[in-house]
Amino acid sequence: MRTSPDVARPSKQVAIIVSSQYGQSAKIARFIRDRFLVQGHHVSLFNFAADEAPDLTGCDTVIIGGPVYIGKFSKQLTVWTKENVALLNDLTCGFFSVSLNAADKRPQARKADGDLIRLFLNESSLKPMFVACFPGALRYREYGLVKRWILRRISAANGGPTDTSRDHELTDWIQVANFTDAISNGDNASPFGVENRLGAYAQAGTAPLDQLSA
Repeated sequence: MRTSPDVARPSKQVAIIVSSQYGQSAKIARFIRDRFLVQGHHVSLFNFAADEAPDLTGCDTVIIGGPVYIGKFSKQLTVWTKENVALLNDLTCGFFSVSLNAADKRPQARKADGDLIRLFLNESSLKPMFVACFPGALRYREYGLVKRWILRRISAANGGPTDTSRDHELTDWIQVANFTDAISNGDNASPFGVENRLGAYAQAGTAPLDQLSA
C-alpha cells in the first residue's frame, strides 16, 4: 500500500546489517542510515568487518546488504541470514546487493542481478519486501596486479572506466535514496517492491554475466 508523504509516520527501529569487502557496501549502508536518521527514525548499523553479531531486539525494520564477489555473497552474511531468517521474516525487510555488474546497462546484466538475488533468497529462505541492486566502485589502487588487469578488461567490455591510476565510484546515490524512502514509506508499489523488482529483472534478458565485487 502506498503511503502519502504528507502523512506523519511513526518512527521506526531500524537495523542495517552489511558485509563489505572494499568499503563501498559499508558506505552505502551509512548513507541509508543517515537518511533514516534525518527522517526521524532510530537506526543501528552493524558491519560484519568491525562489529559484534547484530542485535535485533526491538527492531521492526531490517536492511541487509553486501557485495557480490565471483557470483556469491559473503559466507558470513549468508550464514547469519539463514540462522536468523525466522525473526527476519517477521520484520519489514529490505535487501540490497552491490556490484559493478549493476552499472552495466545491458539487459542480460539486469537479469543476472535478479538471478543472483533469487539464489540468495532461495538459499537463505529470506522473504524481503524490498530489493535493490546498486553499482559499486572500482578501487583499482587497492587491487593486486592480476585482479586490476582482470577488472579493467571486464570494465572495458561494458563501457566502464579503465583508468587504473585512480578509483572510480559508480554508485547512483539517488537510487539508494529512493530505495531508502520506499522502505521508510512502506511503499510496496515502488520499483523496489520485491515483486516489481524481481519481475523486472526476470524480463530483462537471458545470458548471465560475471558479478564483480564492491
